[in-house]
Amino acid sequence: MKPRLVLNNKNIYLVRHGLSTLSKWGYGKRKLTADLLPQGEIAVRKIARYLKGVPASYNASSDLARCRQTTEIISRITGKSFYYDKRLTDFHHETFTDFKKRISGFLEDISSVNKKNVIICTHAAVIAAMKHFITENKFIYKDRFDYPKEGELVIIKSKEYKKINFN
Repeated sequence: MKPRLVLNNKNIYLVRHGLSTLSKWGYGKRKLTADLLPQGEIAVRKIARYLKGVPASYNASSDLARCRQTTEIISRITGKSFYYDKRLTDFHHETFTDFKKRISGFLEDISSVNKKNVIICTHAAVIAAMKHFITENKFIYKDRFDYPKEGELVIIKSKEYKKINFN
């Protein structure tokens, strides 16, 4: 499955939500309900100050609490508003094929957005999928673990991938 992407003229900023668990075993039953932790706000504020310098942009986010809380901080600092899209929700209780379709559908939709800069706040596996779809035009099962840590910003320009650590 290859999305028909025309993103070469866009700058994609992928924000992984702020720190929301201290467990080395992940979220457990709180995968869909975990809140942003106070210590996660520090990196989010730094990311927001960086994003404040990004010219007019199209901004989307997962609707899960930790992403909403992350984008609220970003909005307060930058003045940018976000819309919430269920397609940006974490990979959970769905087939890998359905997950790929969901993410490629979102990417196809933003390819027609008339903004050069796109800021997306989402989750680890979603960022991994977007990174591989945009830079390689493919996303395979093992790629779902190729994601940044909380507090890192991924920037993709013309299929070039860069990561900035704000921790």
